[in-house]
Amino acid sequence: MRISTTRITLSAGHSEQFINLIASEQQKVGKSLQSCTRDVRVIDAKIGGQRVVVIDTPGIDDTRIGVKETEVLTRIANHLGDMLVYSRLCYKCETGSLNGVRRIYRGRRNVWVTGVLFLHRINDNRFSHTAQRISIMLKNLCGDTAMSHLMLCTTMWDTVPDEEGYERFDELCETGAWKEMISKGAGTAMISSMNSNAKAEAENIVNQLIKNAAPVEVAIQDEMVNQAKKPAETSAGKALDEAQENQAESDRMTKEVYETLKKEREVKASKELQKLMRMRREEMRTRKQEAREKKKRANEEVEALKARARQLRQERERAERAIKELQARTRREAVIEAAKAREVMSAQLREINAVRKQVTASAGNPRRGLFRSFNRRTPRS
Repeated sequence: MRISTTRITLSAGHSEQFINLIASEQQKVGKSLQSCTRDVRVIDAKIGGQRVVVIDTPGIDDTRIGVKETEVLTRIANHLGDMLVYSRLCYKCETGSLNGVRRIYRGRRNVWVTGVLFLHRINDNRFSHTAQRISIMLKNLCGDTAMSHLMLCTTMWDTVPDEEGYERFDELCETGAWKEMISKGAGTAMISSMNSNAKAEAENIVNQLIKNAAPVEVAIQDEMVNQAKKPAETSAGKALDEAQENQAESDRMTKEVYETLKKEREVKASKELQKLMRMRREEMRTRKQEAREKKKRANEEVEALKARARQLRQERERAERAIKELQARTRREAVIEAAKAREVMSAQLREINAVRKQVTASAGNPRRGLFRSFNRRTPRS
């Protein structure tokens, strides 16, 4: 039995580019800020040798003028409901009898949802009210049962610095509906950029959804088919209506607060301006005083450094003089020692010469010289 993956994109984030990465045929890609996907459409793809049917839906925050969020949700809900009925009929009999979606699926059988992929542009300005409404609606559209089949994917990472991108990603995962969906089993993924690795990244994300994934009925299918509810009566429809009402109320209150503050500002403008000018003047005086003190400390440090430099120069000069004096004293002492040594050597030399003369004289006359002196000094016995 062939099981097909349904991809539901409810963001304003260039789903066409993602589909072109995995689709068998190139699809139209929007180059402007306006939505390109106008209606629910079915695209064939092949992931890891397995045939996959991708259902591309318009974004809930459709940028075309005159298209309401509830209208887009109705299209998505009707298609998913009809698809469930069609699949059940095909499962029970050889040929389906539901003509509404038979033409779209062109004879495909057993078209069940195995995964939901939600695309969000990481370069969107924080977590806007629209993104919050879409996330709340998405949570109710899938339901807790299908939450493990949901993949929250961020795109366009190449348009923001890495640090900013990861900061936004952490904010998404730790705020509101995303945090709740992730805690209930939804996965997260990212496509770094539309480069040579983008196709492999996209196919890997889809493969994670369909790998070992059993078919699932998302909450809005159960409510549309099993409970015979209208799109506006489903949990997703009610959540979207409530979010829109809350947003409208928030906008109204914001406008009222703005008008009130505007009037108060106009009344207090002069006082506030004067107060601000006083604060600025005081701030300037404080800054000038701090600047003077910093300059004074800097001058003191410079003077201290100069004094230390002078002290070091004086110490160096004293050391040089001491070295010179030590060298001079050493030379004098060496000269004195050398003179003394010469005197001693001269005296020894004189003694040696005197002895040599006596020896020479004694050699010519034994009775003279030393021997005579010796005989003269020796008393007779």
